[in-house]
Amino acid sequence: MKSRILLTSMFSALVFVTLPAISANVVVQKLTFERAKQQVQAVGNTEAIHSVMLYPAVGDRVTAVHFKPGDKVKKGQTLLELDSRRQKAALDEAKIKLADTQRILERLQQSQAKGGCAKK
Repeated sequence: MKSRILLTSMFSALVFVTLPAISANVVVQKLTFERAKQQVQAVGNTEAIHSVMLYPAVGDRVTAVHFKPGDKVKKGQTLLELDSRRQKAALDEAKIKLADTQRILERLQQSQAKGGCAKK
């Protein structure tokens, strides 16, 4: 019985070794690298993590808004314009007072140069 098993094993090994190897067709191609583009289309609602309420520092009327809700804004960008008529009137008044004070200073300096007023 042992010889029969040994003989069968030897015959199987001989058949396995002498048979031609079965080859598979292999396709070879050079690798190319491309950027993968991933895009997701979805419908939904989003909510900002951070939001800001804008209030003017002075109690004046807003005359122009330079952004829409959801717009990205940059540092230094003008967001709101206020009614500036009162500030312009105050500036004009300050300019008039400055001119008047400069005129008084000039008159006093001329008077001092002529000895009309005492030096401090």
